[in-house]
Amino acid sequence: MFFCLFSTMDFLYTNFYKKGRKFFQEKKEYGISDTNSSNKENYVGIVEIPIIDVKVGFFSKENQLNSVEYGIEVIKNSKMPSEVGNLILASHSGTSSISYFKNIHRLKKGDYIYIYYKNIKHIYQVTLIYEEEKNGSISLPKVEQNSLLTLTTCKGDKQLILISEHVSFQMYE
Repeated sequence: MFFCLFSTMDFLYTNFYKKGRKFFQEKKEYGISDTNSSNKENYVGIVEIPIIDVKVGFFSKENQLNSVEYGIEVIKNSKMPSEVGNLILASHSGTSSISYFKNIHRLKKGDYIYIYYKNIKHIYQVTLIYEEEKNGSISLPKVEQNSLLTLTTCKGDKQLILISEHVSFQMYE
């Protein structure tokens, strides 16, 4: 029922802190602001987590800015909300201006997360929260018939994982 997802999260997390000033210089060159308001036209979607007051755009998997170093990262094996599968989003949980998941530990089962994608507001409900050892991969449920949303971030020496099920959608413009 579970499979292993290999990501570059630990590498990026370590590199982020090692790069220090270089990161902020690159961020400035790309025109990314601390409020994540620049480059809106390049976002493919927006994640909104009302409980922790987060509403931030994310880039396509192929975009060079799709990285935890610049905000939210769509993990390469992800499926977008319009597809059967799992949309897997990662972000930092520290104190920097791009630590969008620093408070996801406050979410509880039953809380809602919204993904705005292709003029549809996808509504997800948190169903599972767990931690694993940080080792560069996480165990995720196998998805065969529906759409899941997974949020993941570091929590000390552990990896925090929140699984949400797609429960509804609304059209928007």
